[in-house]
Amino acid sequence: MSKSVTDQELEFKIIHSPQLHQNEFYELIDSSDILLIEETSLLILNDLELLESFLQSLPKFSILESVLQKLNLTTHSPLSPYRQIAGEILRAIQNNLTKLDLIRLNEDSFLQYDQPLKDKKGVLITDDLYLRNLICMENNVIRTGNIFNILEFLSEKNIFAEDVLQEKLIHVSKLGIVNLNMRLDFLGKSLNYFLSGSEVLDYKDTDFQYLFDKIMFIHSGFKDKYKLFLDIFLYVDIQKISANTLLTLIYKLLEDENTYKPESVIST
Repeated sequence: MSKSVTDQELEFKIIHSPQLHQNEFYELIDSSDILLIEETSLLILNDLELLESFLQSLPKFSILESVLQKLNLTTHSPLSPYRQIAGEILRAIQNNLTKLDLIRLNEDSFLQYDQPLKDKKGVLITDDLYLRNLICMENNVIRTGNIFNILEFLSEKNIFAEDVLQEKLIHVSKLGIVNLNMRLDFLGKSLNYFLSGSEVLDYKDTDFQYLFDKIMFIHSGFKDKYKLFLDIFLYVDIQKISANTLLTLIYKLLEDENTYKPESVIST
């Protein structure tokens, strides 16, 4: 996954799976028949240097045997450019083997993830929307969570402080993920964190720029962008945002739009 190119230039893109409600995700961690972690999320967690912390915080977790085999083969392949990454993921799993329920598939499956989740009540950790949608077609009881659920969960368990949560959130926004999918209340908390205070005069002077610009890029139509913009502020303490900072956010919203003026957005 690339951090240095635009979404248009990315050769490999992840269409992002949605973030589950906070309380529901917490309950599923403890009550699920199965908590299955998919490869995409393993890669993202490792990139954030949070994989081992997350596995340590779980009562149990599952990974496909085929995934573990690929990690093992890649780790011991001297010519593989992904050798180090695979080795890091493998070590994190090995350090938590007592919690691992390794899933062995009985037969070849196009999806692979549909078999272990069949007739189960549980949660699939995935950041891949296509996989999530295919699995949910086979099992409408299974719930799915993404990387933002994990960041929220680790923060709630005091694995790290609020500043680290926001740092990791911005890190995710720089990865090759298209259509970042997060709850508006979660996004609102981030806006409050970065932009509250009279000393902040322009959102582009903060790391929140990476997140906000990517969120605004999700919709091509102005009406959809406008609705998203207004919905975000349902979860923002606007009294703590300076007028100058608010204007810079509005200018970003209107940068390709000639019909609306900043004053009309402010009065909405």
